[in-house]
Amino acid sequence: MFTTWEGAGAVLEGFTVTNGAGEFFGGGIHIVDACPTVADNIITGNQAQLGGGISCQGAYCIPTIIRNKIVDNHTAGYSYQYGGGIHCEYSFPVLTDNIIAGNTAADKGGGLYCIYGEPVLTNNTLTKNSAVYGGGVHCHNADCVVTNCILWDNDAITGPQIYLLGNLDFTISYSDVEGGEALVYKNNYVNLVWGDGMKSEYPFFVDPNAGDWHLRYDSPCRNTGSDLASFLSALDFEGDPRVADDIPDMGADEFHRHLYSVGSVVPGGAVKLRVVGEPALPVKLGLGSGVLYPPKPTGYGDLYLVAPFQQFELGSIPANGVLLVDATAPPTWKTGEEKPFQALVDSDLTNLLVITIE
Repeated sequence: MFTTWEGAGAVLEGFTVTNGAGEFFGGGIHIVDACPTVADNIITGNQAQLGGGISCQGAYCIPTIIRNKIVDNHTAGYSYQYGGGIHCEYSFPVLTDNIIAGNTAADKGGGLYCIYGEPVLTNNTLTKNSAVYGGGVHCHNADCVVTNCILWDNDAITGPQIYLLGNLDFTISYSDVEGGEALVYKNNYVNLVWGDGMKSEYPFFVDPNAGDWHLRYDSPCRNTGSDLASFLSALDFEGDPRVADDIPDMGADEFHRHLYSVGSVVPGGAVKLRVVGEPALPVKLGLGSGVLYPPKPTGYGDLYLVAPFQQFELGSIPANGVLLVDATAPPTWKTGEEKPFQALVDSDLTNLLVITIE
C-alpha cells in the first residue's frame, strides 16, 4: 500500500499499511504540504529512499502521527537513504504514543530523521532501530522537543540513540535514553538541553525480542513522566488511559490493567495471552460466544462477552505485573473464526480482546 497526501488534511485510522515501495519518498505514507492525522495504524514492511514508513514534507506540514506501530520498515535506493521509520523535511510533525521499532536506514536515522523543521515527540518508544548515523533519532538543522520518550537498544556506528548535526536546539526531558547524555553525538553548533527527569535505566519491556514493548510493573519508566508534556494524549498506543496512576509513564505504553495476545493463533496451535495488572491480584479469564455492542454496564465495568461463556481461573499476577498465559487452541477452531476474550482482574473487567483464527 502506498498513500500520498497533498493539500488539505485527512485522516488515516485503523489500517495496516504494508508492502509499499516509494521510489524516493514515503514507502508507506507520503505527506506533502498537508496536515493529516495518522492514528491507530500498523505501518510495516515498507521501503523508500527517504522515509521507509512515513515521509513528511512541506513548510506548512503539521501532521499528527499518533498511536501507530511503525515497525520493520527500511530505506532503499541508489543514493543517500534517510529515515527508516520516519523522514521529516521542512515539516513540524507531532508524534505521540507511537511504537517506532525495528526500522533500518542505510545511512541516517533508523527510527526518525528530521531536517529543517520542528518535530515534537511525546510518549514514543523508539527501540531496535538501526542506521550508520543516529540509530534512534537523527536531527539535522531541526529543532526538536522530546518528552516522556524511551530510546533504548537502537544501534548505529555513531550516535546509537541520538545524533545531532548542524545549528539546532534539542530539548529532552522526562525520558529514558540508553547511555545518557554522554553518548549523544552532537557538533559544536548544537544546543542540547538535557532537562529534568532524565533516566538511563533498562526500561523492563515485557518481551522485546517478541515485539512486546509493554512496560512491566517494575519498570523505572512507570510513573516517572511529566503531565506537562506538550500534546500529552488521553490514551496510550492501545487505547488505555494515559494517566493511570496520577503520573504518566514514559514511552508509548501506560501501565494499566489490560489483556492482549502475542503472535498468531491457528487451530491446534499456541495461544499466548498476557494480563497486565498490579502484583498479587487474582485473575479470571472469560471466553464468550459472541461480542456485545454496545457492552453491558456492570458493577465490574463494561462486559463485552455474550453468554454463555467459559471461565478460567488463572491465579495471581506475579511481581513483574504481567501474567503469562500459554495454552493450546482446540483443533476444532476454524480459520476465520473470531474468539472474544475478557479478563477480570480483582474486581475490574479489562478491555475486550478478539483473536481471529488464521
